[in-house]
Amino acid sequence: MDRNTRYIVRLMFQTKVYSCDGAAFESFFTQIMQRHNRNFQQVKPQGQYGDRKNDGFDKTTGTYYQVYAPEDIKIKEKETIEKLVTDFSGLYAYWQSLYPIQSFFYVVNDKYKGAYASLFAELRKIEIQYKDVCANPFLCRDLEDIFLSLDDVAINDIIGVIPNPDNVGVEYG
Repeated sequence: MDRNTRYIVRLMFQTKVYSCDGAAFESFFTQIMQRHNRNFQQVKPQGQYGDRKNDGFDKTTGTYYQVYAPEDIKIKEKETIEKLVTDFSGLYAYWQSLYPIQSFFYVVNDKYKGAYASLFAELRKIEIQYKDVCANPFLCRDLEDIFLSLDDVAINDIIGVIPNPDNVGVEYG
């Protein structure tokens, strides 16, 4: 992929991130992770049990992902932390005995604005309480890095046909 095409792909990806909230962002995240890691398993919600606080995982590495994508992250700091605490305790209670948790990623559609310090503090509390678990945020820039590492076919499948840069006027200024 040449420089101009890569730039267009990046813009298309960012547009998708900005337009996705809730389940749409979770679906977008899952599509990327399934193409990136053949061991990634999406967990389908099951009636009253839901997904047992697990949106996807790799049982071979003990890596788990929980996605949170509110419409406006700036006004949802308290809800973001509450969801993290609730989701991780539910995840641990159900999944730890099945496939031990080694890494936990709290996937947040931050729309490239970053995460609050309180999120990092809460993730650290998880690491202190659950000694064998490494807990980290997973933000849009992390998802973009994985997305851009995919092959051209996977990228096309996820975001659609990439316009020919020779036919697109792009202002780099």
